[in-house]
Amino acid sequence: RFDRRALETSNRYRVAEVIAHGPAAIAGVVVGDVFTAVDGVRLGPGIVLDSLLLGTLGRKHTVSVLKADSTTRSLLLRSVALGAEKGLVYR
Repeated sequence: RFDRRALETSNRYRVAEVIAHGPAAIAGVVVGDVFTAVDGVRLGPGIVLDSLLLGTLGRKHTVSVLKADSTTRSLLLRSVALGAEKGLVYR
């Protein structure tokens, strides 16, 4: 889940919460990481992450992540259905 304020004020997809046992947690995403690109498309003004992932349920995506130490890592994440996410939250 992303920090809504960071998205609205600076158009940054800053991670506010990572669901335990979810694809992001397994890939090494931590709170404070910033998603900068998905499948080579830079995130920024005019780019909506949801539209990039629309219709890709179950597929793997290469996500560029800016870490707290200012390094950028490429992670492989699988998109999951909202129902699967909710199941992980209540685990």
